Amino acid sequence: MLTKKQQQGIVYLRSGNMSYTKIALLLNLTREDVRGYCVEQNVNGDADKIVAQVAAKKKRKKMYWVCEYCGVKINTNPFKRGKKRRFCSEWCRRRWWAEHLEKQNRKESAFYHFTCKMCKKEFVAYGNKNRQFCSVSCAVNYRYYDK
Repeated sequence: MLTKKQQQGIVYLRSGNMSYTKIALLLNLTREDVRGYCVEQNVNGDADKIVAQVAAKKKRKKMYWVCEYCGVKINTNPFKRGKKRRFCSEWCRRRWWAEHLEKQNRKESAFYHFTCKMCKKEFVAYGNKNRQFCSVSCAVNYRYYDK
């Protein structure tokens, strides 16, 4: 049961367009207590606009984005937080980045120059300063066949 002081505080803060959660934090109540009292007393503040926005979002049942690699539609929940999805799958994401190396933000200090232990060919590796071979086939040949 809310005290008279809490009820007056809810009415005052809600008429100033403050959210239920903020009011609950200020008055040391639960959000549901504040919301229940506001509904019961018809204290809306600017809540009518909020209700209209939520109703408009619910009408748009699905939002679609298109995968940047294959062009397939991606179903996305419009109420989900975070970044929008760019790719429909992990496979598409990896293929797209493999084909668009120029869009990766790479540091010059992370490129390392080596000579392959097996074929003695010069090569450059990104992000791994301990590489010894230019390819998997050279590593296998060095380990198993040509010692």
